[in-house]
Amino acid sequence: MISRRRPFIRLWLPNESAIMFALFIQWLHSPRTFRRFLDHSIAMDHDTSQQTAQDMHWAMVRLHLFASHLDLGKLQDLAMGALQDLYLNFDWDAVPGARVRRWAVAMVAFSLTVPDNQALKFHPQDAATSDPARFQDLFASLPDFASDRATHVGNMTSAGLDIRCKNPQLRIWANKLRNE
Repeated sequence: MISRRRPFIRLWLPNESAIMFALFIQWLHSPRTFRRFLDHSIAMDHDTSQQTAQDMHWAMVRLHLFASHLDLGKLQDLAMGALQDLYLNFDWDAVPGARVRRWAVAMVAFSLTVPDNQALKFHPQDAATSDPARFQDLFASLPDFASDRATHVGNMTSAGLDIRCKNPQLRIWANKLRNE
């Protein structure tokens, strides 16, 4: 019997996290049970330490983006679902200077200034939550967020910038997902 050695293939992904890639490999090997694996890992990491939980959070964000790059819709959905559940289940306080908080404030300000027929496209199921009037309830329940928005709008106005021209969705890549 002749043995054919297959060439060794090396895959070098220097900009990807080891945790993210381990999650990707887990999904490749067990796609049907991957969500249960994620949920269990999230719970275990949350019980271990705040740093471990944050590492898992950022690994899932990177996994979602990695899956998007590879056009793996099912993996994207699994990662996003787990991230959404993570935010619903755990209190992740975003301090005022956090990039994600500044981005959310800018996104709400932009959303409230853009007419319905421009720039923002919502899925039909988002129609109820994307109605600008619904933001009033949000502002009432989160006065710090309302204050951040007022400050953002004031800063944009003082700088002579038009909020309608500063779509935060188009600036995400510039942040390079640094977990600050």
